Amino acid sequence: MIVCASIAQSDEPSAANIRLINCRIKPAGQVTLSANQSGSIATVPQEGDQVTTGQRVIQLDDELAKAALAVAEKQAENDAEIRHAVISSDVARLEYEQATELNNTSKRVIPTSEVRTRKLEYDRSLLLIEQSRHQQEVAVLKRHEAAAQLKAFSVNAPFDGKVVKVLKKQGESVRQGEPVLELVNARRVRVEGFIDVSYRERVAAGTRVQVESDLSSETSSQSISSGTIVFVDSVVQPVTRQLRVWADVDNSAGTLISGMTATMTVVTAKHPTGEKQASTR
Repeated sequence: MIVCASIAQSDEPSAANIRLINCRIKPAGQVTLSANQSGSIATVPQEGDQVTTGQRVIQLDDELAKAALAVAEKQAENDAEIRHAVISSDVARLEYEQATELNNTSKRVIPTSEVRTRKLEYDRSLLLIEQSRHQQEVAVLKRHEAAAQLKAFSVNAPFDGKVVKVLKKQGESVRQGEPVLELVNARRVRVEGFIDVSYRERVAAGTRVQVESDLSSETSSQSISSGTIVFVDSVVQPVTRQLRVWADVDNSAGTLISGMTATMTVVTAKHPTGEKQASTR
């Protein structure tokens, strides 16, 4: 984020660009990564390390979680109960059908009570199949649960960036939710400034901006970074009659250093005729 303290604007709003000076530079992306589980840190990067999106940056000791997943996978793969229930049901069905067929061809060779008993055994076998399949489905869900728990023992980087602070070292214990490291994406910076309300119609989301670090004048190396306005406030500051704006600026060249000041130019004119410094906020 770049917070602008001063503004330089043209006397003719329709003719020139809007220039903001003495802007403070901050990274657009900054996050503190915490442990998702309690445990002991197995691996963690060092301060200054560059990481990429999706790269594993925090790894806790997960041996017990891996063992639990292995057990859950075995249970999910085991369908012996289902196969046993199906075979038992086939036997019960045959016994019931044989008894029914025999009584249909002969005069009540098998007592009615026994036929009913065989029918109940067959119905019971069908329920056992249903129960076995339900247990199998539960075992599969438990496998998914164990896999999710194992995944929680690691944390991946949400974006490309640099590790700027490590709060816990390898071998240290952490609690769930405890901060472990801070990650900063310095390849993009955010610009926050204020424009006069009279320029409201010329500045909108998508308007181009150009930012130059004040360090360029000290090192005689000029480098201009480009970006776009992403937010224009709808509330006017009551004293200064100014609007707060945000811009997202590319910093892949690394010229916009956090903590330094910069000048931001909002490109609103197709053919700018010049800029003139205005009052300071």
